[in-house]
Amino acid sequence: IRGRVQILESAAEGPAVVVAGLDEVLVLSAKDGTPLRRIETAQPGNPLLVDDQLFLAGNERLESFMPLGRAEASIRGWLEKDPADPERAMALLDLGVQSRNPALVLEGAERALAALESGAPRVELRGELLSRLLAAQASPLGAADAAGESLLALASRTASTAPQQVAARLALGDWMERHGRAIQAVQAWQSILSDPSLRTA
Repeated sequence: IRGRVQILESAAEGPAVVVAGLDEVLVLSAKDGTPLRRIETAQPGNPLLVDDQLFLAGNERLESFMPLGRAEASIRGWLEKDPADPERAMALLDLGVQSRNPALVLEGAERALAALESGAPRVELRGELLSRLLAAQASPLGAADAAGESLLALASRTASTAPQQVAARLALGDWMERHGRAIQAVQAWQSILSDPSLRTA
C-alpha cells in the first residue's frame, strides 16, 4: 500500500475502501474486501474518489482519471468551444494514446494539425505534436501498417523545421526497416543525407 486509504460510505457499488499501490488504485468492498475496480496509474499517490472520477495526488502533479466515455465527451465538448486551439485537439490525441485507441489518436492529430496549419506559425507546438506522433507510432499503436503509415504521414506534414524533418524521416526509415521494407528505409535515410539543409540539422 502506498499513500492514503479512503473510506467511502456511499460508493456506487456500496461501502468501499480505496487503496493506492505503486502503479494502481484498487476499490475494494468494505464488507468483504472483494475487488470492485482496478485503475492503472503511472505513479503512486494519495487517491480521492468522487463519484466515478479519481484524483491522484503525487509528489509533483495531480492526475485525474474517469471512465473513457465521459473523458471523451468532456474533451470533445471543450474542443468544440474553440476548434482552432490545437492544444485542445492534442488532448483528444493524448486520450487516444492512454486508451490505446488509434482512431482517437489520428482524429486528435488531424484536428491539431489542421488548427496549426490555419493559424499563426507555432513551431514549438508543432514540435510537441511531432513528438507525440512519433511516440505513438513507435508504440504498439503504430505496429499495424495502416495506423503506422497514417501516423508517419501526419508526422511528415507536422515537421516544419529542419530538425523536425530529420526526426520524422529517421522515424519513417526505422518503421520501414521494422516492417521488412529495407529499400524504403534506406530511401528515407538517404533523403536526409542528400538534402543539404537537413544533412547538418
